[in-house]
Amino acid sequence: YFDPRRSRQSFSLLLKRLSDPVEKQYAVSLKEAFKHVGQAAQTGSLVYIISDFMQLDSDLQQRADIDHLVKRCDVVFIAINDVADQMIFPMGNLAFCGRNEEKFHVDTLHEVGRETYGKQWNENRERLYALASGLKIPLIELTTQSNIRKDLVLELKRLAARKRR
Repeated sequence: YFDPRRSRQSFSLLLKRLSDPVEKQYAVSLKEAFKHVGQAAQTGSLVYIISDFMQLDSDLQQRADIDHLVKRCDVVFIAINDVADQMIFPMGNLAFCGRNEEKFHVDTLHEVGRETYGKQWNENRERLYALASGLKIPLIELTTQSNIRKDLVLELKRLAARKRR
């Protein structure tokens, strides 16, 4: 969270923090983030939520917090994902570390496992689209392979043009 300030120095600090390597992993759930921003943002603020949105609960428990935020502020979702988030390529046995540091292994050579992973990704995207559409929140989707500056500017211009209509 960055306090809103109208200065180049503040904007430069935001970009620097976003581009610096993370020293320590902080697990902040989307629900916690929406609740915090909802309390901290002033009415009429423009709020960008930048996330991979992989933690959307199937029952959308965080919807009340988002709904409260949307009623007071203009909200834009910016989803950034890696191509590997959408599907697992067959590369053998992979080790993953879960939220509570539990470790598990996935044999990516088994087609059923890859299909299940892809299905979970698609279900997550459906929840994201339903949430954004239901609350009329613009959604910008980028990948780690996007030209972030160019693609983000184009998407923001598209949103601005659509809002003027």
